[in-house]
Amino acid sequence: MRVSIIICVLVNIWGMAVSEDRVYTEEFVMNLVQRMDRLEQELSLFKKESIANIRELQTKLRQSSQRADELESRLERHQAVVSRWVSDHEGTMDEVNSPESEKQNSSNTNQDRIQRLLIPSIPDTTTQSSTLPVAFYAHASDHQTGLGTGQTIHYKTVITNAGNGFDSKIGIFKAPAAGYYYFATTLVSGQGETVRSSIVHNSQDVAHVFAGNEGTYGSGSNSVVLYLNVNDDVWTRVSIDTNAHVYADSWCTFSGFLISN
Repeated sequence: MRVSIIICVLVNIWGMAVSEDRVYTEEFVMNLVQRMDRLEQELSLFKKESIANIRELQTKLRQSSQRADELESRLERHQAVVSRWVSDHEGTMDEVNSPESEKQNSSNTNQDRIQRLLIPSIPDTTTQSSTLPVAFYAHASDHQTGLGTGQTIHYKTVITNAGNGFDSKIGIFKAPAAGYYYFATTLVSGQGETVRSSIVHNSQDVAHVFAGNEGTYGSGSNSVVLYLNVNDDVWTRVSIDTNAHVYADSWCTFSGFLISN
């Protein structure tokens, strides 16, 4: 009886031990499986990154190879040009470097010095400023009415136009040569009216003229000295009036001339 009891107890104890070992073994296996899954994920990510890096390196390698081929081609072209130039000028270079050539150059230099001492120098007129006269004088040929602000005053009767700088069709003087110029204008308004005008240099007012009288004709004049570059423009225009009346004939004049270059 006692032996049977002992045997039963031992059997129960052994069954419990086997059950605990089975639990421990299942937990261990599950941990291993989870670790393997993580390793597989990391390995897959590493492969993708490696493939991307390899492709990038391959692209850079192709670009570097193309650049190297291009530089090599350019170098070959330059070398061919230099070779042709040396071949074409080989005889000339030998002559320049020869002792006879050096003696000839020295002789020519001495002759030039002697000629400069014995022969007076001739001035170079091609680089000097133009000394041709530049001058104009013109006056109005008819009444100009209804002129508004900014409108050009015309002087269609041209008396003098040396240098052809004044254009009577548009009433503008264009400088044919650079230098200092003198300009003058005289203006007469219609009876009982006023006119305000300006002398203009390249669209900039440089002097003003007022002509007006309530009972009769009014007159005004002004003059300026300006430095003009070639093709600079000078003209007269109405300043601020909206219905100006400029009198005709030689009462209204515009003139100018070159003082010095």
